[in-house]
Amino acid sequence: MYLKQTIKPVSEQVPLETLKEHLRLPLSYTAEDGMLNIYLNAAAKVAEDRTNRQLLESTWTFKCDRFPEKFVINKTPLIAVDSIKYTDGTGLEQTLNASQYIVNAQAEPFEITPAYGLSWPTTRLQANAVAVTFRAGYISAEEIPSNIIAGMLLIVDDLFKNRGSIVIGRLVSNIPMTAESLFSTERVAVL
Repeated sequence: MYLKQTIKPVSEQVPLETLKEHLRLPLSYTAEDGMLNIYLNAAAKVAEDRTNRQLLESTWTFKCDRFPEKFVINKTPLIAVDSIKYTDGTGLEQTLNASQYIVNAQAEPFEITPAYGLSWPTTRLQANAVAVTFRAGYISAEEIPSNIIAGMLLIVDDLFKNRGSIVIGRLVSNIPMTAESLFSTERVAVL
């Protein structure tokens, strides 16, 4: 079983202006915009990994060798299941009609089960015989929970101000509300 991102989001989770305000940089300062975008992408990846959420709309494919009793996919919020394809016993690829399965998008992680009275079809015994393609993420950056944004801002702030793995000549202390604490409030449990 594996989950692979096939189409990544292209817009930013946090506007550059917001990052600059958080860092107390003048909005006209553009010399480090490239670095800020690198740090933002790193912070977004950490946020997604820690929360099991997709921040902005992205397409994913979940593959497995056979149909499980039910699919439980750890990537939310779900926008839509685009297709469920499988390799039948003769080796041909088939696509399930959406009427043959039920998607519980309210569950976190989301679930897919056969429709009432139906069962999953038989697949060929081979690796990756079943593929679920779906889109997940918040429709716009404004919908991303504020705790996730705040955690990302803390990470960007740390990367921007501490550009190495060792800080010399400073007393280091943790502030009580770290990015990890903020992310934990939005974490989807992995089943």
